[in-house]
Amino acid sequence: MREGATVTGLIKNITDYGAFVDLGGMDGLLHITDMSWGRVKHPSELLNVGDEIQVMVLKYDQEKERVSLGLKQLQQDPWQAVKEKYTPGTKVKGKVVSLADYGAFVELNDGIEGLIHVSEMSWTNELNIRLNV
Repeated sequence: MREGATVTGLIKNITDYGAFVDLGGMDGLLHITDMSWGRVKHPSELLNVGDEIQVMVLKYDQEKERVSLGLKQLQQDPWQAVKEKYTPGTKVKGKVVSLADYGAFVELNDGIEGLIHVSEMSWTNELNIRLNV
């Protein structure tokens, strides 16, 4: 077991905060934040108990016998190609994934979100938006 290695394991249990992966005698935790570059509301959106998956060993503490695992780390970080894909002034389509008093967060691709500030939503000061997200 070494950090940076790719290993295969079976999903043993799913919780609200992640999934426990049986690595053949040792369990590792795949935290929800290390599952996808995009938003994940619950690990069961991506995984099922009994699934065989490949993961990267992010951290291995031999003394405590703890293994932290990552799934998204096996894929390219989507922000590495953002400059080539999204140039200023280009119109793009996205999905509103979250609203706040100061604006809306729009997902352009898995793991790529942008903020439309409330000051950029209207040419007038009278802005009443009601969206169901």
